[in-house]
Amino acid sequence: WRQHKKHVFILSCAGKPIYTRYGDEDQQASLFGTLLTLSQFLQHTTNHHTEKDVLKCICAGQHRIMFMSQEFMVLVIVSQSLPGQHPEPSHSLMQQLSYIYYQVISILSYSRMKVVYEQRPNYDLRRLLSGAEKFIDSLLESMDRDPGYLLCSVKCLPLDVSERESIAQAISTNAKIKDLVFALLISGNQLIALIRLKQYLLHPIDLHVLFNLVTSSESFKHAESWTPICLPKFDPNGYLHCHISYLDDACKVCLLLLSVNKDSFYVLSECKNRIKEKLTKLNSLNCLSELLSKSSYYQVSHCGIPGLLHFIYKARTTGQFTEPEHSGPYLDQENRERLFSLFRYIYGLMHTPSRPLKIYYHVGSKENILAWVTNHFDMYAVFSPLATKNQAIQMVNKLLKWIKKEENRLFVLSSHII
Repeated sequence: WRQHKKHVFILSCAGKPIYTRYGDEDQQASLFGTLLTLSQFLQHTTNHHTEKDVLKCICAGQHRIMFMSQEFMVLVIVSQSLPGQHPEPSHSLMQQLSYIYYQVISILSYSRMKVVYEQRPNYDLRRLLSGAEKFIDSLLESMDRDPGYLLCSVKCLPLDVSERESIAQAISTNAKIKDLVFALLISGNQLIALIRLKQYLLHPIDLHVLFNLVTSSESFKHAESWTPICLPKFDPNGYLHCHISYLDDACKVCLLLLSVNKDSFYVLSECKNRIKEKLTKLNSLNCLSELLSKSSYYQVSHCGIPGLLHFIYKARTTGQFTEPEHSGPYLDQENRERLFSLFRYIYGLMHTPSRPLKIYYHVGSKENILAWVTNHFDMYAVFSPLATKNQAIQMVNKLLKWIKKEENRLFVLSSHII
């Protein structure tokens, strides 16, 4: 595991190994013991000092070790920065630990974990997580390339507003079923439409849990599936039951129907058939298939702003973000990874709890980046290294106007009620 840039450990408060990103937990038993000792020292520190003095991070050379102590487990992440690279911000690492914790809760639920550990503090939780490690593995891979996890926001499939409205209406009309709470149409990590009961909302973290559930398993592509899942922000103590089915032959358009009734599989299967039939009649599935078969949904050139290389925009009111497909210098993986690493570093500067920034202009040899955070949006715009700060601000103002004009296509601005 020492050969990897990032590693994750999860252990119980009794020191029992729960998960390791690389290697075998049993072979790393002594290391888990060391991590437990360190975490207990941190908890001891908490009892004697104010919160701001609590040690949560250990820096050793090029390594940064972050600890997160929860009621029944300790989560640890070890990040290595290579020479010449910016270290991954503590804020980013802690957010990743939070997502990992929520992923464990989504599998077990908080209430079930509490019962287990109150009855048997030394219980080996791997027995209950057996086979579910792939979901944590997939989550860790996604967090190293998808800015949505850092932004705590969801990406929507860019879609004509009338087409999205037709899709949502078709699902809503055919999903009026007792005990159904949410209905979602997604493609990979992108939201197409969301239908819900009036009194309930889905937090971006819960949407990420659902996205990760679907994208982590190929088995969902072969047949309709039925699985319990705990949505940690919706209710950490209980389960919803999720009917999962792909509606197209290419397995790119996935329908999720979430119910409180564990016995409603066949009812929801019939519901899925009605929704698919309606979407087929509307030609919506063909429309989505054609869109998803394209190599890109929109590129930065569509904004009509010369000198703009890339951008990420988060709408704070909706918890959604948008970014164009990578183009130009970011077509190769090495430059994409470098840009994402730089984005994480700048995001950390903007959101440092003790000294958050409102605007920041980064000047580099390969690109300049203007970061701008307001009460309504987060903007990270990438420009040619020749662009001045004043030019960048002018281009961002033009970009904001373009996003406003296109917002109905870029975001899901309203969710239909079941």
